[in-house]
Amino acid sequence: MKCLLSFFMLIALSCQSQAQSKLNFFLAPNLSGGINTHTAKIFPSSGLRWETDPAYFDTFEDGKSRIPFHIKAGLDVGLSWKERIYLFTGFAYTARFDEGYPSCDICDMAPPEFTTSLQYDFLEIPIGLNILLTKDKRANPFIGASVFYTLATGDDPYASWAWQYRAGTSMPLANQWSLQTSLYWQRNPSVLEQPYYIFRELGLQVSLVKVFGKSTAAD
Repeated sequence: MKCLLSFFMLIALSCQSQAQSKLNFFLAPNLSGGINTHTAKIFPSSGLRWETDPAYFDTFEDGKSRIPFHIKAGLDVGLSWKERIYLFTGFAYTARFDEGYPSCDICDMAPPEFTTSLQYDFLEIPIGLNILLTKDKRANPFIGASVFYTLATGDDPYASWAWQYRAGTSMPLANQWSLQTSLYWQRNPSVLEQPYYIFRELGLQVSLVKVFGKSTAAD
């Protein structure tokens, strides 16, 4: 909760900057992809959970297991101050791919001979902030953070708030376009209220950022 309050205080401070300089609207379509840094924990509303730990897969398919991963596409919209501070929201559609088999603590269930490929799709709505550490160079480093709401689009109502932290570079292009690439780490809390889907992920995001209008204030 303290981290959440600090994050929104930072957003409020950035919004106060509009009294000092012109704010510009921006759009940023983006693509992302990554892998799990920890085993996903999946507990559907049916009462059966999915075992996704690779340690369980040694007896399946000659010990072969797939690497869980995710891919996403999204669009961020927001305000840019001096083209250095970017405050945004938007949406992303994320597909998460795991490998597992059903398990139950209170029932006598023998593990199947083969694992099952699992896919869950999520709609994610972020509130985020990026801060460029330099400006007007060929590659400008930046840091950022987001809190986002993630809601599964399938039958199981997996829903949670999650965090993302990132660091990357922004390369200016022509006509107020820039290309941003960043490495990110994201997670949601380890709540165990059924149903739940707990993830820990590392990934790479590529964004095309278009700023409409240009700040007239001196930097």
